[in-house]
Amino acid sequence: MGRDKIQGSKRAGSKRQDRHVPTVSEGAGIKIPELLAPAGSPKALHAAVCAGADAVYLSGQNFGA
Repeated sequence: MGRDKIQGSKRAGSKRQDRHVPTVSEGAGIKIPELLAPAGSPKALHAAVCAGADAVYLSGQNFGA
């Protein structure tokens, strides 16, 4: 398929306007996607960090979905 044409937050040909991929700046202006991992338990948090997650999302017991 080659290189996808991505401009702004919309993939070329997509009907959805709300797609967004957070990026992390690295080096000379090169941007890579940010890896965001869920942590439903302390064990999952540890695994996500050890696996190289850039960010981890978690919530308190009364705030989770």
